[in-house]
Formats: sequence, C-alpha cells, structure tokens
Amino acid sequence: GLFDFAGGVTEALAAADTAVIALSGKSGLTVGAKQCFEKSRELGKSVVFFIGKLDSPHSHFYRVISALVANYGSAVCPVVVPYLEEETVKCYVDLIENKAYAFDGTVKKEFRLPVSQEISQMRDMLLEAVASADEELMEKYFGGEEFTKEEIIKGLKAGIKSGDICPVYCGIQLTGEGVPLLVADLIEVLPQASELK
Repeated sequence: GLFDFAGGVTEALAAADTAVIALSGKSGLTVGAKQCFEKSRELGKSVVFFIGKLDSPHSHFYRVISALVANYGSAVCPVVVPYLEEETVKCYVDLIENKAYAFDGTVKKEFRLPVSQEISQMRDMLLEAVASADEELMEKYFGGEEFTKEEIIKGLKAGIKSGDICPVYCGIQLTGEGVPLLVADLIEVLPQASELK
C-alpha cells in the first residue's frame, strides 16, 4: 500500500490473480493503498487487505477498519481480527471458525475465545457479507439459521470472485503473528487462476 511502490504494483498486478494490500495499523488507509485498490479494481483483480504493524505504538486496527468501510462500504469483510488488552494483541480471532489463536512467531495455539462487542460486530459484518454473496445463504441468514464453516467459505469465495467482498486480515509482519491465518485462507478462499479464465 505504500505510494513508493506504485510502479512495482502495476507490474505485479499484470501477473497476479489477487492483490493483497498491506496497510499499517498506525498510518491506515494511505493514498498509495487507495491507488493500489483502484488499479486492482480497474484490472478486475480480487482484493484482500492485511492490516499489519499491530505492535506499533498508536496502532489501531478498528480505526483502520472504519476507514476502509467509509471508503469501500459493504465490500469490506473482516475475517481475522485482533483482541487487545491494554493496547497489546493477546490473540487473533478467526471469524470463519469463531476460534481464537495466540502466536509465538508463526506458531499458533488455540486460545480462549474472548467476549468482546467489537469482535461480535466484526463477525456480524462477515456473516452479512457472506449472506449477500449467495441467495441460499441469504435465505438462511434471514431465517436466523447458523452458517457452517463450509457455507461461510462458499459465500466468501463467491463474493471475492465477483468483487463484492474484500476480506480483511491482520497481524505483525516482523514476527509473523497472524500471517499463517492469512496464508491458509489465501489457499482456501481466493479464486484460483483456472477459475478466472
């Protein structure tokens, strides 16, 4: 998302099927990141956001999410969100599985699922986005039924492929915290090259 790499972004997008736009939890949605998003859309590429540097002073994940929603509306779909205590990330919540994980570098271990109004709101955003991507899921959603993990993945895949969903992940690039959750989903929910032809 840094403006300095605008030329490289244009070159990379010619070969890529999906753009992963890295944002800083501190500086948020920059001009460079906005241009990268616009260029990706112009080329018909799927877009994923990764909010990093969550260990930086004054980093604020939820402020960055708010900026994304203000700019891109209902397309913004949180998938992995941090749980913080005293401005320190204690764990990451995978909203697809509704499970929390703590990290030692890139090694994850299951953590107690925290109770948080912000996390509940983020999960609601995910479920609404998934429901809007598939008619059957929409009916199920309005019927008050729970989605299975497979149904959430199905809705995400459909929405990402159509461009109606831009999933949001987070972590700390320097230590690798949270990154395995992004990598696993890149394989599972993003459209493959064969599906885009």
